[in-house]
Amino acid sequence: MSIEVQIQNFMTSRVDFKSAGYGGKYNDSLEDVANALWNECAQYNRGTLGNKFKEALQGLPSYIDLPFYNGEIESLMYALGYEEEDAVDKYWTTCGMILANCKTAKLV
Repeated sequence: MSIEVQIQNFMTSRVDFKSAGYGGKYNDSLEDVANALWNECAQYNRGTLGNKFKEALQGLPSYIDLPFYNGEIESLMYALGYEEEDAVDKYWTTCGMILANCKTAKLV
């Protein structure tokens, strides 16, 4: 399984709108994460669609519990089998692109 698919599966397992106080407004899906992030801030960020979501995720939205610290990200990436030096950048870039693909209805 590709690192992109593994990260997508990991992200999907970490979505929880209800605990974040969003009630029934959104479902626990990456598509709804993309929609919520877009509505809240990503549309105002600069750059490509992937970069807009990458920056929005780094703002730590409460409805998706993702690793933030470099050590946590490196541990996750190594556990997923990705052992390159650019693990942190690959993680954030991949997360952003996954949400950009959700926004344009093209899951990896």
